[in-house]
Amino acid sequence: MGISGPRFDFIDRLRQATSTDPALVALREDITAGTRQLPWSLSDGLVTFNGRLYIPPSSPLLQELLTAVHDDGHEGVLRTLHRLRRDFHAPNLRKTVQEYVRACGTCQRYKSKHLHPAGLLLPLPVPTGVWTDVGIDFVEALPRVGGKSVILTVVDRFTKYCHFVALAHPYTAESVAQVFFAEIVRLHGVPQSMVSDRDPVFTLVFWRELMRLTGTKLHMTSAFHPQSDGQTEAANKIIVMYLHCLTGDRPRQWLRWLPWAEYIYNTAYQTATQETPFKLVYGRDPPTIRSYEPGDTRVAAVAKSMAERDELLADVRYRLQQAQAVYKSYYDRRHRDVRHVVGDWVWLRLRQRAASSLNLPTRGKLKPRFYGPYRISEVVNDVAYRLELPARSRLHDVFHVGLLKKFFGTPPTAPPGLPPIHNGAAVPKPDRVTRSRLARGVRQLLVHWKGEAASSATWEDLDSFIERYLAFQLEDELLVEGGEMSCRALRTGAGHAPRSSSRRPQLARRDRGARSP
Repeated sequence: MGISGPRFDFIDRLRQATSTDPALVALREDITAGTRQLPWSLSDGLVTFNGRLYIPPSSPLLQELLTAVHDDGHEGVLRTLHRLRRDFHAPNLRKTVQEYVRACGTCQRYKSKHLHPAGLLLPLPVPTGVWTDVGIDFVEALPRVGGKSVILTVVDRFTKYCHFVALAHPYTAESVAQVFFAEIVRLHGVPQSMVSDRDPVFTLVFWRELMRLTGTKLHMTSAFHPQSDGQTEAANKIIVMYLHCLTGDRPRQWLRWLPWAEYIYNTAYQTATQETPFKLVYGRDPPTIRSYEPGDTRVAAVAKSMAERDELLADVRYRLQQAQAVYKSYYDRRHRDVRHVVGDWVWLRLRQRAASSLNLPTRGKLKPRFYGPYRISEVVNDVAYRLELPARSRLHDVFHVGLLKKFFGTPPTAPPGLPPIHNGAAVPKPDRVTRSRLARGVRQLLVHWKGEAASSATWEDLDSFIERYLAFQLEDELLVEGGEMSCRALRTGAGHAPRSSSRRPQLARRDRGARSP
């Protein structure tokens, strides 16, 4: 019979090094000769300092000891140092531990940063004219009313004037372009620049080519950093708040109140411009709802001269610059100025907030916090960097500095692969589907995931599963009978009557060509 057990030979090898290592031999001779007094001493043939075993900084035993102590629990510098100092002493031990912990790949990948977020505020340039620079975004997941469930938000970044247009879902780049020209360009002309997120509509070749032909310059946010389009995001938040207040417990009336909410937004006082968007665009206050009374100065407001209007707009631009400076000062107080250069290797943190409809095995606190490392290929600006991602990565390669963490250690020869991405979150790959069921009228699948145990199988809604994994081939039909699964062809042979769906629920392959990506 073979018996195995732990073997501790570290002390024996340290005793052997005491006789062969030049530094330890010299120390031993000095202690024996009395040249070195307390706290130096010899204990059982080993050199000690304050009763702790001494290890030279150049000895390979020190790195072995660091690996054994730190890799057991991947603790921080102080706790690792405290454990070492219980029994061992080495010169500059704190610095040695700091360098080892900083270069630990496991700590870099899984541990979060307890520091202020990286990257100071980099405001967008203040526009110089009305409706020359716009921001565009979508508000989705609204109750479907008259086929409409999406709001297209278009904001003039100079005057803060907004248009909110209801859209039907699914929408395409062609339909959005048609609405944009009908509702925005018709009233205000073609903008010079457009700020947007990386929605699939805005990244399509059709949309890019259309904007190029019209002379509009596209500015898109970096990956997983929607703050770059903060103006439109703020407008989305306010319009949803208005609709909440106006509709109350009747949310399906949001489409009816949308024009009124737009009017309220555009006639509201803006602290940044110290005026209402309506007055900045039209040069006058909006007409009051009350009837005209003698002595009303409304006509005088309409008759303002163009010179006064130009002075007003110049004053507005100055106020916007002041507001940006104030916002930047408050923002920078809680952020760190972190800079990288081309050639640096960094860890990449994918967006942590996955869609609420996802029920995945990788959700939780044990998944990696960072992926990589990846090499920086270009410095876009002070807070945006382009990374060398693996080939065929379906991910935008420009990231905000707040999503990056400097890599310490020996970089890899090639960038490691990225996990599958859905809505900015890492998701696993499905292995097989073994069962189906009806849960409160919703068809669900029992999905087994690659690299996961059978106990990690989860029930997934059919619609969301097909949307996330278009390439995954499902069986033509899954029949659940007494807890067992059997697969049969969807279509019966000639002359056979179709099965009744009341007793055997069917799961047919969906028409994926009709779905929007």
